Amino acid sequence: MFSKSMTIADYDAELWHAMTAEASRREWLDYRRLGTVVEVSFNGLLTQREREAMHG
Repeated sequence: MFSKSMTIADYDAELWHAMTAEASRREWLDYRRLGTVVEVSFNGLLTQREREAMHG
C-alpha cells in the first residue's frame, strides 16, 4: 500500500490508522490510539541492547 513517492501525510487519516492497527496486529510495531492521541513504537524490531542504548 505504501509507495516510495508518497508520505504518510498523503494518506487519509482513517486509512493510516487502519493500516497501522493491522501492522500492530501482526506485531510489526506497537500502536495505541485514544481519540486523537496516537503512540507508535518499534520496540519489537530492536534488540534489548539497542533499546538500552536509546534510553541511556
